[in-house]
Amino acid sequence: MRRELVELVKRKLQVALHDFDSKALACAREAWKDISPAPNCPAIADVMKIMHAAIANGLTERSRLCLDVVIETVSPFKKSLSKKIAEEIMEVVKQFFPKEHFQVVAHQTYEVYKRAQAPTNKLNKRIFENEHALIVLTEANISRQAMYRVRTALDELLLQERSAHPSWWKRLLSGFWKFLAFPLVKWALTLIGAVITAFVLHALGLGGV
Repeated sequence: MRRELVELVKRKLQVALHDFDSKALACAREAWKDISPAPNCPAIADVMKIMHAAIANGLTERSRLCLDVVIETVSPFKKSLSKKIAEEIMEVVKQFFPKEHFQVVAHQTYEVYKRAQAPTNKLNKRIFENEHALIVLTEANISRQAMYRVRTALDELLLQERSAHPSWWKRLLSGFWKFLAFPLVKWALTLIGAVITAFVLHALGLGGV
């Protein structure tokens, strides 16, 4: 079951994220559409900002999709989930968040300007590098948050299953308390109460009447 569950998560992520990535990358490339030799060609700073927003939105939606796929896949089999399986699932999830997934498109923007023979006043390499660095940072942060959310969700499923099916010694302790310890404690408290009552009555001179 361990291997089958991990492989199922991997296959479902491949299908879901392949289609999503194609659309998200196409959306990011839309920022290139107005790059041309014309005087009204947008400055590279503006294009990179548009691309930054598109990539951030795409990565955020991708993170939600990844979380949904993992939870929907694992939940029906949470009785078989263990810490080891959770770790293996996380290794699979990490494969779908490589360091340079969406930022490759951003990196190509400078060459797109060069090939389009855009006006030189629209192309500032230092500005491009600064904007590209921000995109790299954004992708790293969103990817890290995505993996943290998946890990937290898996931990929650593990906790739910552990609470629903406590270990044998906890069940034994619970049975001991219910059928033996609790009645003894109840009897002892009743006896102590009777002794205290008798002592009070004796102190007040009411005992032995």
